[in-house]
Amino acid sequence: EAVYDLNNKIVILYSTWDLNNNNKEQLFAQEIDFEKCVFKGQPQLIVSSEEKILGIDGYGKITLFGDKFITQIAKDKTSFCVKYKKRPKNPFESNTFNDVVINAFDSELNLIYKKTLVSPYPMETKIENIAFLYDKNGAAHFFCRVFEKRDKNAPKTILANYTVQLFTIPKNSEQVIVNKLDSNGKYI
Repeated sequence: EAVYDLNNKIVILYSTWDLNNNNKEQLFAQEIDFEKCVFKGQPQLIVSSEEKILGIDGYGKITLFGDKFITQIAKDKTSFCVKYKKRPKNPFESNTFNDVVINAFDSELNLIYKKTLVSPYPMETKIENIAFLYDKNGAAHFFCRVFEKRDKNAPKTILANYTVQLFTIPKNSEQVIVNKLDSNGKYI
């Protein structure tokens, strides 16, 4: 899934599907000794879900396969987040909103944050993460590109087909606060 430098420790994240254990989707983390080219210690299970998880294919479309866990490291390299989308009962119906599970970990792989949220946009809306920050007050912040759905028959344009938005999840809340950033027609 990813390889990160967390406070000068190289950590690899990888996922498995445990068919023998109730079909669990699992994400593991393991430190790597970069100088000796060997794993350090034992793998650590950091995320496990008994529910079906939606994947993202190489084109950013939601599928039942593909990358299941979306990971992102904080800019200061002291934490990282793991997000995944639970599969709704009818994932291919329009205007379906899905649950997004967000887990944040510190550089020692300790869970510091876990929330299950309802996405602020329907599933068919493409949302791309730009940056993640977990602040000292316990709130999570995500800078995202939210893409507009365009008519395939509409004339081509050079204007951006997305807006940059800040999603904030306060410490003691399950609500996503969406702030649209006005760029005066410029790309961000």
